[in-house]
Amino acid sequence: MRSLALWLSIGLCTPGCSAERKALKAEAKAEEALATAASAYWYAVRWNYWDVGASYYDDTEERLAWLTEQGTAPTYRYTDATLMRVEVEDPLEEANADGIWRRGRVFVQAQGYPLATQVVEKKVLNQKWFSKDEDADVWFIDSSED
Repeated sequence: MRSLALWLSIGLCTPGCSAERKALKAEAKAEEALATAASAYWYAVRWNYWDVGASYYDDTEERLAWLTEQGTAPTYRYTDATLMRVEVEDPLEEANADGIWRRGRVFVQAQGYPLATQVVEKKVLNQKWFSKDEDADVWFIDSSED
């Protein structure tokens, strides 16, 4: 009798549990994709691969401004960056006016120095990201103000 109750409860749970499990897998996949993008971005910044770093800016004007600043008048040099935490928000029901499906944040412990003083400092950065991909496979830096 006990095994019958167990099988019934498993059978009744399947649709709801499956949807919940699917949502958790999608969130884990989005977090992994964001962590991969952020790691690649910070690697590019650390080693001065400006073209790679610029590819994480979706807007062409932002990308060009960032490339120009880094290539002509850099003010800061990063010597190390470590991802501390990656968070993704729940996906939107539909893309917003800017085509964004999902937002996320990356907390980075960065070490570097201002080129003017060359005094090494450590800081924790809270970086905003967004995805225009419904599956959250591709992420871009969100440089907009809150």
